[in-house]
Amino acid sequence: AVVSTQSTGDEDVTMETDTKEISFMFYKTLWSMQDYFRNPNQISNDANWKKMEDTVNEICRIFENYKHEGSEQVSKDEAYFAKFLTSERLLTLQIMDSNFRRHILVQILTLFH
Repeated sequence: AVVSTQSTGDEDVTMETDTKEISFMFYKTLWSMQDYFRNPNQISNDANWKKMEDTVNEICRIFENYKHEGSEQVSKDEAYFAKFLTSERLLTLQIMDSNFRRHILVQILTLFH
C-alpha cells in the first residue's frame, strides 16, 4: 500500500491505499461539512442545499467503498469520545475508523432532523 500526503494549496493530491483513493479534494469536502453543522440555517438556500446534498453523497460513497475496522463494544463506564483532528495526513486512518465514521454520520443525521 502506498500513501502520499503531499499537497500544495488547492491541488488535488491522491493518497492511495489498498487500491482505493482518498484525494485532497475529498479531505476538503469531508471537513467542509463542519460549516453546515455549525450553521444549519444556510441549507435553507436551494444552492447550498444542493451543494450539501452532493457533499453527503460523496462522503457516503467513500465510506461505502473504503474498508473499515470493526467496532469494539465499550461499556457505558468506559465510553471515550475522541476529538478528531483535521490533519490531511490522518484522513486515511480516520476513514478506516468506524467510530470516526459514526461521528460524521450522526452529525449528518442530526442536520437532517
